[in-house]
Amino acid sequence: MKLQPYCHESVFRSICRQIRNASQQLMRTSKHKKISNLSDEELAALKSLKSNNNIVICKADKGNSIVILDKETYIKKAEEILKG
Repeated sequence: MKLQPYCHESVFRSICRQIRNASQQLMRTSKHKKISNLSDEELAALKSLKSNNNIVICKADKGNSIVILDKETYIKKAEEILKG
């Protein structure tokens, strides 16, 4: 079964060209956007933690997790390990 076009060929081509141009523009602009799996609140919290100079964020010794430590405590423990 062959479908019959409902518009003139030049109109159809014009519509196709507009769709192609719009999709190309969308692809160009979306390449520069970073997609995050974090909510706005989570991003704000992460930014706040990152800018806090009184804490150290590092990987835990055991397990696959992240720990947040007071910077002074972290330095003292590191010094104890180096002395020990």
